[in-house]
Amino acid sequence: MIHALGSISTLAGIVVLSLWAIAAASDYDSGLIRVLVQAQPSILRLLGGKIIALSFFTVVLSAVTVLVTSAVARPLARAYDIDTESWRTDAAAEMASGFFNFLVPVLVWGLIGLMIAVLTRSSGTAIGVGTGWLLVVENLIGISAPDITHLLPGGTLSALAAGGTPDLSWGSALGLTLLYGAVAASISLFAFRNRDIVS
Repeated sequence: MIHALGSISTLAGIVVLSLWAIAAASDYDSGLIRVLVQAQPSILRLLGGKIIALSFFTVVLSAVTVLVTSAVARPLARAYDIDTESWRTDAAAEMASGFFNFLVPVLVWGLIGLMIAVLTRSSGTAIGVGTGWLLVVENLIGISAPDITHLLPGGTLSALAAGGTPDLSWGSALGLTLLYGAVAASISLFAFRNRDIVS
């Protein structure tokens, strides 16, 4: 099941990046941000609340994804004559591990989308830059410098979702993923706090 979640994590990451970017930038597009800032003068509390709400939504979305994947995995495995007997012995641990390995990268993709949206104030630009980086830039870097692609955000987040890879162990992938998430959240909070919103 971890393999299945690892293979869909990039697509799920793009979806969550887009949702978080839209949620952050739509407040600027509609002018709602001015009303929100007047109602909640603490800028950091305002953005922190948005991050918590989006994180809760992402946790629910990830849980549904893991449950659907586990429900579909067994019948598909039987159809391809894959032995599923061992799945019964450690199913709960495997599902918990798969959920964690899927959730953390997806949350970080969301934070990256939020960061780009806060910096650009545009959901379209944030989605374009985020997906462009993942689908184009990282692949171009992989052509010219394949030894470092596992250290870039897309490679690191995919490695964590897959439970580790030969190039990047699970622990290293988790550490880098948390670092990328902390950097994205810090930049978002710094930019949001220091930007003139009401003018």
